[in-house]
Amino acid sequence: MLRTRVLTAAVMLAVVLAALFLLPRVGWIAFCALFLGVAAWEWGGLAGLASGARVAYAVALAILFVLPGLPEHAWANGLYAPAWVYYAGVLFWAIL
Repeated sequence: MLRTRVLTAAVMLAVVLAALFLLPRVGWIAFCALFLGVAAWEWGGLAGLASGARVAYAVALAILFVLPGLPEHAWANGLYAPAWVYYAGVLFWAIL
């Protein structure tokens, strides 16, 4: 069991490091969005969401992650570029 986990971690670390250093900026953002979507899908399963809600949740989080990083010369660039994503999350949880 431990051997399988260590091998999985080694493969995943190699994939993440290769993506980090070899992909262009947009490719890295897409890779992270895909990873976030898969994580959201898994979380939706743990939370007991229906499959349609899981898909919507995963896609929404991936889109919210991607949007601040895509425009090259937008107002979102800078030190606090993804801050509006956090504000949207706080607003969501405050309303919920």
